[in-house]
Amino acid sequence: SDAAEIFRNKIRNTNPRHDWKGSGIHEIEYYMQHVRGLGYSGGTPWKKMPLAPGPALEGKRPYIGLCNGRFKDAMWDKKEWPYFKELADTARRYFDATIIGVGQTGELNGVALDIDYTGALEITETAKVISQLDILVTTDTGNMHIADALHTPMVALFGGTLLSKNAH
Repeated sequence: SDAAEIFRNKIRNTNPRHDWKGSGIHEIEYYMQHVRGLGYSGGTPWKKMPLAPGPALEGKRPYIGLCNGRFKDAMWDKKEWPYFKELADTARRYFDATIIGVGQTGELNGVALDIDYTGALEITETAKVISQLDILVTTDTGNMHIADALHTPMVALFGGTLLSKNAH
């Protein structure tokens, strides 16, 4: 239809004013420039994440979540952080914390977890767990973005990723 073609042309002709790789602006703002180029004049929408009803965390607070984001792919190997075992041991010793693992199967092999949800939850269940954490320590993962959307305090460890792409 004519309306669809006009819309496609408008998208092709929107030219964001910045290249996020060199600009230091967050990737969300970079892409919102496309949306604004189509006529949207509002602010950046709030990120939302649906939550499953469970699981409910139990144990001693603080709840410290760990997520290593390790995949069996050469690109992701450089994003892996090799010190989660030491971090878990230290956090348990100094904070008497409950250490909780989230993410994919095998991400936290060898890490002493009090609750191990790696590879065990659907995404909305993982979000429910992340929403209950006192802090999440993660590499550059989807779970990092979930924690951001849920306003869960986190430490995001970046290796081979441009900080300007994901940092606020």
